[in-house]
Parts: sequence; C-alpha cells; structure tokens
Amino acid sequence: MLKLTRLFVPLLLLLASSVRAGSSSEYELKAAFLYNFTKYVDFPGEKGPFVIGILGDDPFGSAIDNIVQGKTVNGRSIIVKRLKSEAEGKACGLVFFGADQSDKLSHLTAAFKGSPALTVSDSEGAIQKGVMIELIVEQNKIRFEINNGYAKASHLSISSKLLGLAKQVIQ
Repeated sequence: MLKLTRLFVPLLLLLASSVRAGSSSEYELKAAFLYNFTKYVDFPGEKGPFVIGILGDDPFGSAIDNIVQGKTVNGRSIIVKRLKSEAEGKACGLVFFGADQSDKLSHLTAAFKGSPALTVSDSEGAIQKGVMIELIVEQNKIRFEINNGYAKASHLSISSKLLGLAKQVIQ
C-alpha cells in the first residue's frame, strides 16, 4: 500500500494545484502532467531515449526541460524536442500539440493514427478530434480527459490508475 501511495502522490498533488489560466505556473504544472502521464502508459518496446515532442507553439519554455532532467521512462532517459513537422513526431513517445495546431488537430491525429506516440493537447475539444489526452483548466485546477479508444488504436495501454483520475474517459 505504501508503494502505491508513493506512485500517486506526485499526480495527486498536481490535481490539487490551483492555477490561473494562461499563467506560467499553469504551463509548469501541465509540463509536470506530461511527465507523469509517461509513468502510467505502457509504450511499445522502443530503444534509446524517450522523446517528448512539442509540435507548434511551445508554451512550456524551459519548464518541461527542467522537469524531465535526470528522469527516466521505463529505464530510458527523457529528452524534449521542439518539432518542426509532424513527421518528426512519429519517432516520439509523447507529442504535445501547441495551441497554433488547434485547427489542424483532425489532420495531425489522422497522420499519427497507429504510431506509438501518446498525443496530448490543451486545445478545447481535442479528444473529439483524435487526441488521446486533453488537458483542461476547470475551476482554476488542471484536469484531463482521455480518449482511450484512440490510445488503444495506437497500441498504447493507459493504466487503470490514470484512467481513474481522468475527468472523463471515452472508450
């Protein structure tokens, strides 16, 4: 039980954190969410570093680099890449779509379908457009919704622990 509690403490602290929409602390917390998501998803057997890619506008700045520095995902070191194209994202374990990609989400998610990248966005309605996890700010707290059907279609297995913390899960 103690081990289980240690696993959830970082995520539960994030869930309890209040933010102001658009603030730098909002994106520091969202960066921490991205890292924590990687702990609760089984990714297909890739080798080499685990890559978190950011496609489009980067709202995180150095916050995400600082959060993942020295951390691992299943024994793999983590690196963050700012992507110039969707093709670069297919080699990533997790891809965050920046706000400037909102109008292209349906196209982007179709391009990523079947690739083993966990897709995340904070654009409104993103999970209906094919993104696997949508970050939302609700009552000054960061929440998330999961489209587990899209994750399964890409051969990603999201832990029931993470699914249980989501505001909404679409199968």
